[in-house]
Amino acid sequence: MTFDRSDSTAPKLCQPASWRPIDASFVSSLNVDTTIQMGKAVVSDSVCAKHDRFDLISPHLIDNSDVYVVDQISGALFHKVDTVAAASRSVAAFENLADALMLASQNMQSNVILIVNIDIAGDLDSIVEQLLAARVELPEMPVIICSETFSTNDFTAQRRAIADSSLRLPSSDTWVALAIESGISNNQTQPY
Repeated sequence: MTFDRSDSTAPKLCQPASWRPIDASFVSSLNVDTTIQMGKAVVSDSVCAKHDRFDLISPHLIDNSDVYVVDQISGALFHKVDTVAAASRSVAAFENLADALMLASQNMQSNVILIVNIDIAGDLDSIVEQLLAARVELPEMPVIICSETFSTNDFTAQRRAIADSSLRLPSSDTWVALAIESGISNNQTQPY
């Protein structure tokens, strides 16, 4: 990328549309690493690198939450959740639902989001029973269930008794993020 001087004789159409001279006195008042070149402030690459992350989930929804993922530690779902929920307080993997629910009930004061891959979590009847019990004990905990057997994603409260949204696996980062956001939203609007 090249920068044209603002006093250049080049036609304005040749300059990048988004380019505008930055007032050096304004930038120096900010707390960023800048240098002044030809009377213009230039922000260093290290500052830009700090702001390159694109959040798929609104950080204000999860920055105060712990995300518990019931999946294989090396599983694709855990890695996708870890990527899209980077703004959360923590992302932890559990190999069984009982351990995740036990820790969530011990930490009732913290915000927990539970994501369960029901394909690897064990017997389906047992999973449903545990999720029903968790809904009674921890009604404010958003629950997202995931499975390869689901025909489609369901971001409604269709499975309200056990989950706030459902995600079909395998899935992209965007779908995982949408499932988490809809799960949080559905949980906040449900009357318990």
